[in-house]
Amino acid sequence: MNQITKLKAVILEKGIKQRHIAKKSGINECIISLISNGRYVPDEIQRRKIAKAIQISELDLFTDS
Repeated sequence: MNQITKLKAVILEKGIKQRHIAKKSGINECIISLISNGRYVPDEIQRRKIAKAIQISELDLFTDS
């Protein structure tokens, strides 16, 4: 079963396009897709850039709760 990632949940909740996150973060849209689908684990720099791009705390976005 596919588990929804926090990033994907935020994307759906806020209606953000992955293209927008890619442009704001400078991370390739394909990588954003892989991260949001749980198929790629972002490094610290990528996490920080993505969180900043969607204006949410990195800890809220990428820590398990």
